[in-house]
Amino acid sequence: MQYEIESEIDLMVARVQAERGVAEGILQQAREEEDYYREKVAAKLVAFLDAEEAMVKLYAEAKQYYKPVAATLESRRPYLSVMYQQAVSDWERALEGQRDGTHESEELDNGEAHEQG
Repeated sequence: MQYEIESEIDLMVARVQAERGVAEGILQQAREEEDYYREKVAAKLVAFLDAEEAMVKLYAEAKQYYKPVAATLESRRPYLSVMYQQAVSDWERALEGQRDGTHESEELDNGEAHEQG
């Protein structure tokens, strides 16, 4: 199921989902080409991105609704804070582009919609 991106949090989640989608495409291609070693690595990448997506979704929920948990996650997984700050920056640029009348879809980095889950 796809949802529109309405905030920097949505953008952050959508980016992780887009990365997983790319990895799934690589996995599918490796299977079609019967490239065993490439398939094995791609399957591990998909598994890693599934776990990362779960972590990012947990962080996103905590960031919105329970700040102490978000702070704990940020202290233990600093990359989450970096991802969030990048999403905030890109989201603000996209909003500025909308106000200026320019289309900033490239700023959203493949993130027009994302899966909810």
